[in-house]
Amino acid sequence: MLRKSIYTFIAVLFMATVNPALANDVLVVDIQKVFANSLSGKSLNSQVKEKTDAIRATRDKAQKDLEADAKKIEDQKTLLTPEALRAKADELRLKEIAKNQELQQELRKLETAQAAAQSEILKKLSPILSDVMKEKGADAIMEARLALISNPDINVTDVVVKRLDDSLKSVKLVMPKD
Repeated sequence: MLRKSIYTFIAVLFMATVNPALANDVLVVDIQKVFANSLSGKSLNSQVKEKTDAIRATRDKAQKDLEADAKKIEDQKTLLTPEALRAKADELRLKEIAKNQELQQELRKLETAQAAAQSEILKKLSPILSDVMKEKGADAIMEARLALISNPDINVTDVVVKRLDDSLKSVKLVMPKD
C-alpha cells in the first residue's frame, strides 16, 4: 500500500516537473486530521477512549484482586503443606492467565469495533473526496503526509471535514458479540 502511494507520488512529482500546469491537478488531504477534527471522528475517539478506560479499570481491579489473593496465600504459607501451597499458587496463576486472556479478547473486540466504525466514516468520505476533486478540477487527491512539500492552497482537509460533518455527525461503536 505504501509502495503504491510512493510510486503515485513519484509519478505526480515527475508530471509536475515535466509540465508545471499539472501540479494544480493534485489536491492533498490529511486523513488523520479529518478523523481527529470531524464530528464523527471525535465521536468515535470519545467512545474508544471510554471503552479503553473501562478495560483498564477492569485490568486494575483484577490486578488488585490477584495481589490480595497472593497475600492470602502468603499468609497461609505456614499453615499449608508444600503441595497445598503449590496448588493454590498454581490456581492463582491460572486465574491470572484467564483474566489476561479475557482482557486481550476485549481489546481485540474494541479494535474490531473501531475498524468497523472507521470503515463507516470512510464510506461517507469517499464520495466527499470525489466531489471536492471534481469541483476543484483536480485529477487526484493524495494523503498530505506523502507530499514532501506542497502549496497550502491545494490542501482541502478543512473543506472535507466540513462536508463530512454535514453528512455524518457521529458513529456508533458496536462491540462484537463473543
